[in-house]
Amino acid sequence: MTVTEVFRCNLPPRRKRRGETAAPRELCTWGEEANVNVHLRAIARVLVGDLSDRLVDLLELAACVYAADGSIPRGLWAPDGASERWIRHLRLEVGVRDLGFWGQADVNQLLTTALTRLSGDRWEVSFERTVAPLQGTTYLEFGSEAAVDWPFRNPDRVLMFSGGLDSLAGAVEQAARGKPLLLISHHAAPQIQGRQKDLLAALRNAFPDLPIKRIGVWVNRAQGARTGEFTQRTRSFLFWALGLVVGASVGAGGVRFFENGVVSLNLPIDDQVVGSRASRTTNPLALAALERLGTSVADSPFAVDNPFILKTKSEVVEVLLRHGMGDLIVHSCSCTRTMMQRKQGWHCGVCSQCIDRRFGIIASGAADFDPLSDYHVDPLMGARSRREDQVMAVAYVRHATELAGMTADEVTSRFASEIGRAARGLGDVTTSSLALSEMHVRHGEGVRSVLAEQVKFNAAAIIDQRLEPTSLVGLCVNGEHARPTWRGLADRICGIMDRGLPAACQSNKPLTEPHLQEICDGLLRGAGMNLEREYPTLRWASRGTKPDWSDGPSLLWVELKYVRKKADVGPIEKAIAQDLTTYGDLDRRCLFLVYDPAHHIVDEEKFCSPIRRRSTMAVHLTR
Repeated sequence: MTVTEVFRCNLPPRRKRRGETAAPRELCTWGEEANVNVHLRAIARVLVGDLSDRLVDLLELAACVYAADGSIPRGLWAPDGASERWIRHLRLEVGVRDLGFWGQADVNQLLTTALTRLSGDRWEVSFERTVAPLQGTTYLEFGSEAAVDWPFRNPDRVLMFSGGLDSLAGAVEQAARGKPLLLISHHAAPQIQGRQKDLLAALRNAFPDLPIKRIGVWVNRAQGARTGEFTQRTRSFLFWALGLVVGASVGAGGVRFFENGVVSLNLPIDDQVVGSRASRTTNPLALAALERLGTSVADSPFAVDNPFILKTKSEVVEVLLRHGMGDLIVHSCSCTRTMMQRKQGWHCGVCSQCIDRRFGIIASGAADFDPLSDYHVDPLMGARSRREDQVMAVAYVRHATELAGMTADEVTSRFASEIGRAARGLGDVTTSSLALSEMHVRHGEGVRSVLAEQVKFNAAAIIDQRLEPTSLVGLCVNGEHARPTWRGLADRICGIMDRGLPAACQSNKPLTEPHLQEICDGLLRGAGMNLEREYPTLRWASRGTKPDWSDGPSLLWVELKYVRKKADVGPIEKAIAQDLTTYGDLDRRCLFLVYDPAHHIVDEEKFCSPIRRRSTMAVHLTR
């Protein structure tokens, strides 16, 4: 069933239309009904005359896209033809002032292409004329500069400044070349602004003779209007739009992101991560789409680039060290869970960005500039209480160690689609593909080296069994990173069956295998939200629920067998032998769950060995 979420943006509400499941959600950036906050702080008065209706339209559109993206949780529904439940279908009806521009079919195509490449979702956008405040003055907070004081006219680039390690290193490198810094910062949470201000003060102190200006932009949904989708795939679109609004107003040649290549490409951390599950927010092909759209909006060439595309995280940190700015690291923030940040332990320590930050800092020899007191959980040695955080840590290490064991050509071959797509956005495909693959090998080698050092340093704790088993290092010492992700899901399903199936069957003994199937499906559906949170890259399917075979490697098939009497054992063994051929020929992963309450299977090893010999098969007996 197709489920399309519709949003009315800066337009009067309307009723539900035929084919829609509900009336459109309303998003508004101005007036008494505003539920999306947009505020540009410290804008110089000289900009106001250059802030065209089209640019204000873009600002409002980007804010509404960002708000809509954060309103629809992934994993709850799927559009027709989607191979994953994470892919969403969003339709925006947007009020604009410059309808003549936004109503053009080629502009709409550029817009939807950019949004799809950034988020992996399906987007439809239509425009209507609206009556709104002129020139966006409702969003502006003026600074004290007069036109004569403004030293940032016609810069080469405006810099996207999130306050993370990468954008900090980029700002330092630009400043070291003697170029004035015009920084654009976005913060959806007030906690972020403090750190950004600290970094700004530190940059001004380090480069006292250099003009440095930060324009802070606050965009978020009003309190009570948030629903908790934190992937933020369209954050780059919002960030880019803010840069374009300011950049076009001051005559800049474009906007510049600073993001290391590993994060920019975000290769699947295991072979089940496909489609929209692998973020591509600064992927070169996505940035190329933004450049084409920006050039159309600005009506002149407007570049979008990322000078760090061929750098690993540790190589980004080395930029700071090379310029003697290692002491600025402590003021940066890399954590993705900004809404959850605390006064102490600024970084959560368990998200992928915190893990990557810590590995990169240690690999570059800058650990002294990154105190562990700034992490709520030690990224390498701290306990991870939530299973999904353990899975994330293991997947990160598994991916990196696999890269470390590959040649650049092998990386290019294994990730041909992702590497090739990114290389097309960089120019020469062959040369760029090789450079991107070599960068990923260096990343893997750096992670592996840090992990080896940590194991060596904690050798006594490992021998004495004092190592925290749920820490990243503890999980790896136990070999978790050497196990495929799907086997972890299989283990969780087996645990659910062991705990729930005997109790469920005690009062309602299944008479047939289909009846037992219904009970098992109910138990798994009841645990579905936990399984999805812990293993967001995988799904399970049983005989009663499985879709067609085209769902591919993101699926773990669950085959249920019910041993009611001793005479059932032989036929079940024959059925499993046939299933092994079927699933094996199609290269599918399968878990065989065998319910044997009366222990009719006497020789468990003989029964299970044909299944266990298959690398893509698992078997479990529940009694």
